[in-house]
Amino acid sequence: MTIPWRKELLVVGLIGGLLAGCASQQTAGDKTAAAVSPEPAAETAKRKAAAASPVKRSSGPIAATRAIPPGSPFAKVKVGMSEGRVYDMIGHPNEVKTYLTGKSWIPFYFGPDTHRKEALYKGMGRIVFTPSSTFGTGVYRVHEVIYDPNEDGYAD
Repeated sequence: MTIPWRKELLVVGLIGGLLAGCASQQTAGDKTAAAVSPEPAAETAKRKAAAASPVKRSSGPIAATRAIPPGSPFAKVKVGMSEGRVYDMIGHPNEVKTYLTGKSWIPFYFGPDTHRKEALYKGMGRIVFTPSSTFGTGVYRVHEVIYDPNEDGYAD
């Protein structure tokens, strides 16, 4: 004995769910005036200067928007360089620390960038390395350079 109304109820529920999902999507025309207000000129200039640099800057609280001085050893470091090449150019760090990234928690993710390694240099800042291939193997390459003259060189 089957109940015919179950199929109808299922179809109505699916259609209702789809319509509710479509109605919750924001379109470009729905943006308020506050969301599209012009950016201050100083912020635009900072963004352009950071984009022109060959080194990726940190967007976090460690180093706001400090430019790397031309005479600094960090000015020689470029994104994508190997860890060994960096150490040969500017010397070994005071300390190295490692940490997991969010990608390490993704089920069945076998790609790179599951963890990172930070080389801390006293009075200069940090260089962040990430593995270049699957399963965290291969050569560590520069992911980010964080210039901070107040860096104490220790991970504590």
